Amino acid sequence: VAGVRKKIAKAYIASGNKESALKMLESIRGSECDVEAEILLGKLYLDSSAIRAARACFKNTLKRNPLAIEAAVLLLESGGELETSTLDQITSSCTTVGIPDVIVEAMQNYFRGIGSMSSGDIEGARFELHRGVLKAPKCVPLTIALAEAEYEQYVGYSDFEAAERSSKAFQMARSADLWATRSMDDYCSLLLENGQGSELTSLCSSLVEVDEFSPVAWRSSAMLCKLQDYKDHGSKLDAQLQRVCELEARKLQNPISLRPSQQISLAEIQLRNGAIADAHLTAKDAIRRSPDSAYAYCVYAKVMISLERLSKATSAFQKSLKLSPQCVPAVIGLARRYEQDGEVASAIKTLEEYIDKYKGEGIRGQRAAVSRARVEIVNILTEHREFEDGWKHLKQALLENPTNDIVLQTAEKLETSMRDLVDSNDGSDRGSGQYRARALNFDDALPNDDEDDVADPF
Repeated sequence: VAGVRKKIAKAYIASGNKESALKMLESIRGSECDVEAEILLGKLYLDSSAIRAARACFKNTLKRNPLAIEAAVLLLESGGELETSTLDQITSSCTTVGIPDVIVEAMQNYFRGIGSMSSGDIEGARFELHRGVLKAPKCVPLTIALAEAEYEQYVGYSDFEAAERSSKAFQMARSADLWATRSMDDYCSLLLENGQGSELTSLCSSLVEVDEFSPVAWRSSAMLCKLQDYKDHGSKLDAQLQRVCELEARKLQNPISLRPSQQISLAEIQLRNGAIADAHLTAKDAIRRSPDSAYAYCVYAKVMISLERLSKATSAFQKSLKLSPQCVPAVIGLARRYEQDGEVASAIKTLEEYIDKYKGEGIRGQRAAVSRARVEIVNILTEHREFEDGWKHLKQALLENPTNDIVLQTAEKLETSMRDLVDSNDGSDRGSGQYRARALNFDDALPNDDEDDVADPF
């Protein structure tokens, strides 16, 4: 009977009816509930934000079978603690069944690393997971966990070296298992920011092939849409983000299930979809959880702009740059604030100072950040119909980063704008290729803050 109920529950899960699956698994009592059913039940409790019940399932699973590694991982990821005695029992059981010592040690690093991540100790997590990967470089969950930790370091501090390490770890995981999907949307984000369009397209297609309805596939598809139309987001991107927002909003009831970078992304998604009050709460909580995160202050500033609290937005962008001077979203946001106040010269000067400070850096992520700053100068000048000055800056961006898809997209848009302007002025019909050749030959000459109990940082 228990086996039949478990099969029915799996069928419910496959069809998306998790509520019925949960009821079916809860009907399996005592010893009839095997390890697989207990883990499934714990996962369903996590989805419904019943965290204590989920942890109880995972702990009970480990008591019955210390080799149920998945239960140990889920327990740590849900914010639970793996007791020393339990870890010793897992280690002993692994040794007994003949698992090599080096793999057992790597597994211990993995558990400690995940525990550190759950408690917010990113540095400790990176240390443990790096040691684990050195011992077991082909272990996909371990490698992906390291990639996640490095990605958190990058998002928190605009650490471009951490972004590079994260990309390499994701590449290692993909090399070992092409079907690995966990956190690959983080990898998609890195590819997007670096303007690596072909790599992003390939990865996105692969993730959709594995499971087109998974959150990771949706988020990666949204990033691909964003790359295809970097400046003006179309309805396709809105639809993708709406689906993600609806899915992720449930997790907000249990913030511990979101890593800091995921919480920042959620605030951006909520803001994009007009849920300003939710985005406000999420952004403030992101700062509470990660007070040193430059990106958290950036998304908070964007919320303040939506609420027309412009002085707070400016202060938040400035705070972000104080925490991390390399944070390109902050410098772009601050420049846009100056432009909104009519200070176009100050906006361009802010971006140029960033470019002068960081141009020539060898790390790919930093080069891409400089290109994004140049592109923003082009966008500002184009919006103010200063097309020739815009082309001069774009020429430099193309020379510095000729394969960056964000730069290339901007070039196409500027060509179109200039062609449309000439056509409207004299009716002539000129090809975009001629314009590109001309460009490359220019001489360089409202919710209330008191409605919640989380204080605003400004």
